[in-house]
Amino acid sequence: MTQSTDFAVDLPGIARALLDERRARDTRLGDGIFADPAWDLMLAVYLGERDGRPLSAASLEAASPVPQSTVRRWVRLLVERGILIPSGERDVTVTLGAPALARLEDHLTMFAGGLPMRTRADGI
Repeated sequence: MTQSTDFAVDLPGIARALLDERRARDTRLGDGIFADPAWDLMLAVYLGERDGRPLSAASLEAASPVPQSTVRRWVRLLVERGILIPSGERDVTVTLGAPALARLEDHLTMFAGGLPMRTRADGI
């Protein structure tokens, strides 16, 4: 059973707000206390796609507050799990795989008070 919403849900706006909140929390409470690089990377890739500018692995490394080696490790893991899909050979661009995109948008919708999150046994 799903609920319908009578309002447009700004999923990229919610993703931006989540990233902004995480950065503000780190600033106020101390860098290095909280870490969730996979979530930050997924939100950044999602926003890049929605803004029409898919992100390269190198640009993710440059924009992330965690060490480049951590970004590389998490990108590699997310690719192995099919959450991120790489393309290109030189400056590899990453996008969200379709199942991961659907789950991420479900999660963002939950923040808007919209549809409940789906539960799926697809490993993501």
